[in-house]
Amino acid sequence: MSDALAVLKSAFARWWAELITLTFLNVIWLGCQLVVIPGPPATATMYAVARRLAEGEHLFGRDVWSDFRGVFWRAWQWGLANVVVVGVALGNFYAYRGFSGPGWGLLKLLWGGVLVGWLLIQVFYWPLFYEQEDRSLRTTLTNAAKMLLLNPGFGLFISLFSLALTVAGWLPDGGWSEDFEGGAVLLFYGPIPAELGPESADAILYHSDPAEPLIGGAVGGGDLDGDGTDDLLIYRRPWLSSGAVYILRGGRM
Repeated sequence: MSDALAVLKSAFARWWAELITLTFLNVIWLGCQLVVIPGPPATATMYAVARRLAEGEHLFGRDVWSDFRGVFWRAWQWGLANVVVVGVALGNFYAYRGFSGPGWGLLKLLWGGVLVGWLLIQVFYWPLFYEQEDRSLRTTLTNAAKMLLLNPGFGLFISLFSLALTVAGWLPDGGWSEDFEGGAVLLFYGPIPAELGPESADAILYHSDPAEPLIGGAVGGGDLDGDGTDDLLIYRRPWLSSGAVYILRGGRM
């Protein structure tokens, strides 16, 4: 469990450092899935991008495109294998839907285990693919299966955590207005309410244009002008333009 948490901690640090770039690439990835043909290579490329970030490399468009082209046909081999295995498993579930009894129940359980095991193997497939010399489909699947058998808890934890993040991404926004898509800073003069949110804030600083850089990437404070009142510093993350730091004088708030 500690190893899994360490991996997640490192992944979040890399994700935060390249938030804008990864968001842009994920939008492209989603578009590729909708078009279907570039879907599997786009998925493999995202793993290649994650590997580059983990090794401390800077991302360049030419590198991403090179990864995409280099893995195109191997990614489609992997994609077709998934279509076949998942299709056969779901087909068997559909074929057995009208049958009952211990024998049919055992068959359903067997195919359910095959489907779950196959999907868990995919957690390790692309990370191992990029680390090994023999990148054939058979070798990578074999090594991924061995990895899962040797680390079942790790594989299950990472899979469930990834699923939880995916589900959380589709949950309602909890009352945040579309006005805050460009980022926001909530000010509470005190006492701090039990539930923090836009409704309970004493003041909200935000950029109404979501196309602008995200405001509130970091905040800080201190008496910058020596008037005895702490001032507020707000960082705006760079996007299409340069970043910036705003200073709000505490004596004027």
